[in-house]
Amino acid sequence: MSRPDSAGRWLFGPVSDLVLGCGLGYVVVFAWLLVSGTSLASVGWLVALVPLLAGTPHYGATLLRVYEKRSDRRAYVFFAVWVTLALIACFAIGLYRPFFGSLLLSLSITWGPYHYSAQNYGIAAMFLRRRGVELTPRARRALQLSFQLSFVLTFLSIHGAIDGGQYGTVVTYRGSVFRDMKLGIPSPWWEAAFGLALAAYLGSLFVAGRSLLARARATELFPSALLVATQAMWFTLPPLARSMGWIGGDLSVATAFVWVAAGHTVQYMWITTYYAAHAGGWGSRTAFYLKALLAGTLLFTAPALIYSLTVQGTSLGGVAFGADVGIYAVALINLHHFVLDGAVWKLRDGRVARILIRREADPAGAESVGSGWLAPAFYGLATLAMLYETGAQTVL
Repeated sequence: MSRPDSAGRWLFGPVSDLVLGCGLGYVVVFAWLLVSGTSLASVGWLVALVPLLAGTPHYGATLLRVYEKRSDRRAYVFFAVWVTLALIACFAIGLYRPFFGSLLLSLSITWGPYHYSAQNYGIAAMFLRRRGVELTPRARRALQLSFQLSFVLTFLSIHGAIDGGQYGTVVTYRGSVFRDMKLGIPSPWWEAAFGLALAAYLGSLFVAGRSLLARARATELFPSALLVATQAMWFTLPPLARSMGWIGGDLSVATAFVWVAAGHTVQYMWITTYYAAHAGGWGSRTAFYLKALLAGTLLFTAPALIYSLTVQGTSLGGVAFGADVGIYAVALINLHHFVLDGAVWKLRDGRVARILIRREADPAGAESVGSGWLAPAFYGLATLAMLYETGAQTVL
């Protein structure tokens, strides 16, 4: 197989790709914290800044990917319309049935690490294929399995019977009508499952590494290897450290997850910005970012605003009020994001593969977006939502 040109091996370039896309920036920050002895809490300003700059627009980027172009709306109509309506119905039911709402909340908490893991694997596979590395079925299965088993370790950490395993949330939900419903796997079974999953994880890494090193030089595998390391730092080492007693309690584990979420959203904006720039129809990178920021702001502001203006304080509000509704709304927004993201970002999708792997022009790139009155109205409402949110934060 011919080796791709050096420019085609990267998206934006080696520095930005490694720092933003492969998790090197995350690794460097954590190394600095460990060496300097600085606590995570003492640099909380950085944790607050990243969600503002990357977290909100990363939700909006998914909305643009699914809804802005007519061809995408048609291709993903089942998810864009019917699944969305089903989730809205679920949200309404949960306002009156706390048990049902708690189930959805717990599903969101559990699904989050899987969503992150799938993205890490997809980017690792993308870098291998852009470099012309032969990804045999055996190597692909082993590599994918390593990311999945890493998630399994976190799943067990979340759902073990031992307290202190709230890896995936920074909220205890004490006093809320909704609660995080853990499976409560008893210790003997939990320990056996954790040991088997850890052994299988290490075995899958060995098989994948051996197979890939037999077909490519280590330098060609470095970006993907860095993503394997990032995945381990996100979802393998924290539950392992907790099981060994190296870290403990909800606070330390939950604080770590805040940083994981920050790293994920930066990574998401990095790759979706590249896709938008090469798919065409979204304008410049800056224009895409601003539209994603507006869409994400409206997504989070509109439900709370509609609820406060039409439902709160009336009999329509069910059993949930105030902060409870906010917690529940974020959970449903996350579920909606997970479903849409899983549908549209698949390397086996011809359009995605053309741009992210083969670097070909998108035949639908010339399709105009934002025609008619709908798009201006949407972004107008989003701008008002952003101004409303800014004003509310200023008052607080």
